[in-house]
Amino acid sequence: MKRSEGELAKRVVVFLFGVFCMSFGIALSKQAELGTTPISTVPAVLSDFTPLSIGEMTFLVNLIFIALQIVILRCDYRKSQLLQLPGLLVFSAFIDINMWLCRWIQTDSYILEWVLCILSAVAVAFGVFLTLKSDVLVMPGDGLAAAISLKFNKPFAKMKICVDSSLVISATVISLIVFRTLVDVREGTIFAAVAVGSLIKIYDKLIGKQITAALTGGDRMVSSI
Repeated sequence: MKRSEGELAKRVVVFLFGVFCMSFGIALSKQAELGTTPISTVPAVLSDFTPLSIGEMTFLVNLIFIALQIVILRCDYRKSQLLQLPGLLVFSAFIDINMWLCRWIQTDSYILEWVLCILSAVAVAFGVFLTLKSDVLVMPGDGLAAAISLKFNKPFAKMKICVDSSLVISATVISLIVFRTLVDVREGTIFAAVAVGSLIKIYDKLIGKQITAALTGGDRMVSSI
């Protein structure tokens, strides 16, 4: 069903707010120093020993995800999927903006680090929930998981876990080679990997129908996450 201009505008606003929440959560996880979320581990580690910011590294790493989608899908790749690029640009910019906004946050205890880590997971999950509900764009990391799922006829959830796990492993290897210790990959990374998915389901159960009704005007139902 074709969307009206009003509905599309609302979905774009929800998508942008969702992306902002995701980037805010990533900034909090960076400040917590207990490890970033899986999708941001590689950009975070790379930014630690290069002149580029975590937002700039996020853009470059996700460009690779988009290129991999093209390689994997080949003839099945649709040009409309290149719309991931403007979404990625906004996401990367929001990360650097939120890193600047959160620069004053200092952690002087392990308990406070965990508080920030939990708040990070809450923010990231809410952001992912909103971007999924908006149904505007797919972020490159999810797009890569979807491409692998389509190509090899595997469940998306499993492929998403594989993509996230590969990123964490890659970040771990890079960290150990460059710093001889774990940087940006710690217990908080594992916590985020487990908690974010669970929190998304909770958000959907609590306010999923209300968000859908607000976006569609109650004219049609959209399946839950």
